[in-house]
Amino acid sequence: MDCDLCRETAPGFFTRHDEGGYSFVHKQPTTEDDIAVCMEALEGCPVEAIGNDGE
Repeated sequence: MDCDLCRETAPGFFTRHDEGGYSFVHKQPTTEDDIAVCMEALEGCPVEAIGNDGE
């Protein structure tokens, strides 16, 4: 599923692989604000496809 929510929520961190039809993290968050935006995308993902390994 590629619903665009992560790219809409955190466009500076998620991008789309058009040929593969999926989104992925292209830049890791580094600041607290960056992390908060990415966590919002993670929590909003309707299929829980975004993970956080804590690193």
